[in-house]
Amino acid sequence: MPCGACREFLYQLNEENEDMEIMLDYEKRETVILKELIPNWWGHERFAEAKRG
Repeated sequence: MPCGACREFLYQLNEENEDMEIMLDYEKRETVILKELIPNWWGHERFAEAKRG
């Protein structure tokens, strides 16, 4: 499981990474997606502002 700083970094690399699957249990093939780990990510507004210009 990536630490909080690494989760934030992955989101900042590309907003589309929010759908990235992260392995929780290899044997059970259990995963979680990044946006489930950071559901209220602060950067969505900043990305939207940057796209507008």
